Amino acid sequence: MSIIISPEMKFNIAKSIIVKLFNQKLITIDEFSIIINKLASAYGITSDIRKSND
Repeated sequence: MSIIISPEMKFNIAKSIIVKLFNQKLITIDEFSIIINKLASAYGITSDIRKSND
C-alpha cells in the first residue's frame, strides 16, 4: 500500500520548511517570495492556497 500525497500537501510541507528558514533569518524576504512562487508553480497551486496560514 502506498501513501498518496496531494500537490497541496507537498506544497504546504515545503512552505513550512521555507517559513522556518525565513524565521531563522537564513533567507531574505525576496528569496522567500521567489522560492514560494516557484514551488507554487511546480505544484500548480493557486494564489489562495499560497496565502493560507500554517
